Amino acid sequence: MGRDQDPLGTKPDEQILQGKTASKYTDPCKKAAALSMKCLEDNMYDRTKCAYAFNNYRECKKQWIASRKQGGLPPQENA
Repeated sequence: MGRDQDPLGTKPDEQILQGKTASKYTDPCKKAAALSMKCLEDNMYDRTKCAYAFNNYRECKKQWIASRKQGGLPPQENA
């Protein structure tokens, strides 16, 4: 289901992106990025308490970029 089928944006992103391949428009690491930011907010921006969240995000991005390279797609410019 895309935004054209949900113009008001009432469905969670996970449902909308389900079954779609990662591209420059769909970031499979969006959830890890959000969890990193939430950790910072929850811990009063003490980065030392969020190392695990940052590491999860970095690993997700590494795997995504590697899979794009393997699939013949260039890495995303702002990745």
